[in-house]
Amino acid sequence: MTVKKALGFGLLGIPIGIAISTTIALAISLFFGSYSPVSPPLIDLMGGLMNAALFQYLASVALGFICGFGSAIWAVERWSLLRKTLIHFLLLTFTLLPISIACRWVAPSFISILIYFVVFAALYLIIWIVQYLIIRHKISKMNDRLYEKRP
Repeated sequence: MTVKKALGFGLLGIPIGIAISTTIALAISLFFGSYSPVSPPLIDLMGGLMNAALFQYLASVALGFICGFGSAIWAVERWSLLRKTLIHFLLLTFTLLPISIACRWVAPSFISILIYFVVFAALYLIIWIVQYLIIRHKISKMNDRLYEKRP
């Protein structure tokens, strides 16, 4: 994996980051009972809706870029699966958590951060296991096809 390809992944991640922040804003709006493109605590913190929306948009761009760029970790062939997983998990943790707090998707309190981290780690583990099983199944099918063609 070249740095150029990783940067390309990062650029592809930008619209995904924006889509995720929009989805989060909708979820928060459902929780509060009225639509707001950003969380009401962020509007208060930033002194207005426009400043909050701009801040969240830029944070979402950064988040999408970093997550997209970080997906290049999986293409490093010389690293073990454990090393890739740990680096990717830490990159996402130390990117998502501060942005989530800054955008007020997560309240800046110990309990809120702890709950966020537990939920994030559980979802990461579930997604990792599902992806692992899917890839393992595909490899098994490819191996079966290879052995079928041998005389």
